[in-house]
Amino acid sequence: MLSIVAALALSAPAITPGAEESFARRAFLLEADSRCELLTSGERASLSAAARQARGALERAGLDADTLEYHVRNAAAARDCSDELVQDVAGEARNAYAAWAAMRAMDFPGVRRVWTTRRVLEPDSTPRWALWQRLENGERFGLTVTDGEQTAMLAIPAERAASPIRAARIELRDPDKLAAPLDAALGGLFMARADLEPMAQQAAPASLSRAIWASGVSKAKGETAPKPDADFQLIEFPASALAEIARLNASEAVRIRVIRADGETVRYVEAGDLAAAQAFLAAKPLNPET
Repeated sequence: MLSIVAALALSAPAITPGAEESFARRAFLLEADSRCELLTSGERASLSAAARQARGALERAGLDADTLEYHVRNAAAARDCSDELVQDVAGEARNAYAAWAAMRAMDFPGVRRVWTTRRVLEPDSTPRWALWQRLENGERFGLTVTDGEQTAMLAIPAERAASPIRAARIELRDPDKLAAPLDAALGGLFMARADLEPMAQQAAPASLSRAIWASGVSKAKGETAPKPDADFQLIEFPASALAEIARLNASEAVRIRVIRADGETVRYVEAGDLAAAQAFLAAKPLNPET
């Protein structure tokens, strides 16, 4: 297998050869495909998911994926559609897609959390989980689908819901206030705050965040609940909230604040490879199995 990095005479100091090559091959083909239409829509979705995973690995390591992508895409744009390297990488993507398309579920691990996906949904008007991340205390955050309608959802065990929920919001970095993730330790110049849990250190400060408010609250038991034999409260958010989280750096986290009559609680969701997980689902429609 010819190395993209070697063939294009690229260099990216501090990036491990495996991670660099994995991301470079995918970015190279995405650029070539945009001009040459080398792939089917399914193959393209598979490639996009793989590219997001590879980018996430670089971002979590604190490395510059944007610069590498810039150089790779420029190099790919200069190559003819019939170029041997272009055709070689496209062939690899087609072969990989055949196995990938047959998968019904896939995990996308991050630093501390995992996004889990499930493509095939049972025919039912009951909301079904297609994408989720397990949180602390038995909670779950992700995407449910009801007859094709998608909703972002936070599920909280009923025993933890001592008082009525008044409001809830997702707090995520506002790019207009903070263009890039904040390094609380300033590259190691300072010690990370010991009083903050690790996930909290991955989230932007509230003053530099924007909010996505919940649109409703309901109760669930059975298939919609993370545990079918338990009662849960479901807090609904616009489906677009997941797209907003997916735009963050893979190393970031968002804060979900639930406000009750007797106070408020906070939990964290890791952005991780959410974009890759969404691309995996997008390769096949989220419709009930027939």
